[in-house]
Amino acid sequence: MSHDCHSSQKNISLHNYKFIWGIILNIIFIIIELSFGFISDSMALISDALHNFGDVLSLGLALCANILLKSKSSDNRTYGWRSFSILASFISSASLIFILGALFIENIHRLNQAIEVNSVVVIWVSLIGLIINFGTALLFLDSKDKDFNIKAAYLHMLADALISAAVMIGGIAMYFTGWLWIDGALSLFVIVFILYATIKLTYDSANLLLAGVPKNINLKEIQNFFTTHKDIQNFHDLHVWALSTAEVAMTVHLLVNIETNNQELLKTIADHFEKEFKISHCTIQIEKDLSSCKSCN
Repeated sequence: MSHDCHSSQKNISLHNYKFIWGIILNIIFIIIELSFGFISDSMALISDALHNFGDVLSLGLALCANILLKSKSSDNRTYGWRSFSILASFISSASLIFILGALFIENIHRLNQAIEVNSVVVIWVSLIGLIINFGTALLFLDSKDKDFNIKAAYLHMLADALISAAVMIGGIAMYFTGWLWIDGALSLFVIVFILYATIKLTYDSANLLLAGVPKNINLKEIQNFFTTHKDIQNFHDLHVWALSTAEVAMTVHLLVNIETNNQELLKTIADHFEKEFKISHCTIQIEKDLSSCKSCN
């Protein structure tokens, strides 16, 4: 006996509008930050602008993931286009690593040069960035604990707000001290900080592409649930993987007691895994004895 449990379809149109507004605000800020970065000759602003371009890609991917969750299955793609969000996430994060690497090399060369930076421009532009990034984070505040994809966007924008604050503080320090090296040091800080997060994102995306267990899923806790459940004698063929950047699927074979009410057990498992692990697609095969399982023979 098998059971396929799906969480109820959420209304994601409001989230889509939030992503769109976040994309628009960040595109405007990228234009401002790049323009004044070149005018003031600030590598800190230019580095952060390119990072914000990565933010736009991240928000765009999150928007696509929300939209593609509705994609219908076909004869060739039984899960629709859900997994495209994983591929797009890997491509965007991997390409950002090369951009950051080029910026890092350029910044090392600039540290040996005494290039004058307009600290007043740096202060005001980074203040605008702080407002926009923090404002974008607030868009997702009320929904951050309801959807993993939205929570990632919230944390990403909150981190960006902190980076803008650091650049602004550096601009203030340059204004009062005249130390031109602060801009280069800040730029290196921004690049290294973003590079670390981007490498992690690339690794996580590659893991999902290879059908690895998503990092937010504790496989040992799932195994412990099956091991300690009073109605389950044994389990095998347990697989957990990502359907998209926002959906997780699981399959498992369960050897249960003869007197077990299968429907009640399936409902208990479905509710537990939806609540505790956010696994919205689970396929469970119930077995009364191992002889009924072909993979065990």
